[in-house]
Amino acid sequence: MDISEFVGYDPDDTLVDSETWETLFEDWMSGDPAAAEILGRVMLLIREAIESGPEGNAKAINTVTESMHQMFVHTETFKAARSLWILSLDGRITPQNEPEEVLTAAIERGLKETVGARRRSASRKARMKNRRTRSKEGPGGGSPGIERESGG
Repeated sequence: MDISEFVGYDPDDTLVDSETWETLFEDWMSGDPAAAEILGRVMLLIREAIESGPEGNAKAINTVTESMHQMFVHTETFKAARSLWILSLDGRITPQNEPEEVLTAAIERGLKETVGARRRSASRKARMKNRRTRSKEGPGGGSPGIERESGG
């Protein structure tokens, strides 16, 4: 059975391309076929949950989110945060570099930048939509059957 025989499978319409998967799996599972088997079964469970509908979608999202939580302890970010925390416990950093201060400030900056970027993007989209609407209306300023709001 060829992989393309799976119902709904399109190798050209994926979130992660096959080369990336190959690289990841080569690094993660080299010499550990049991790990590949387990991950394959987990991925199948996630796919089946998504295919089952809204309740399954929620479970799939929660499963992926849980995996992200579990992965965190294996990241360089976790190691850096742990080092900062240990330095704090030892009293070897200044108050403005305490973990909670540093992380809270970074989160606030990140959220502000993200919210600002979303607002700018929404504003640009609204302006473009207004321009398209005006250009469709033509020189008369209105579309048949559509009343325009008056300014007063």
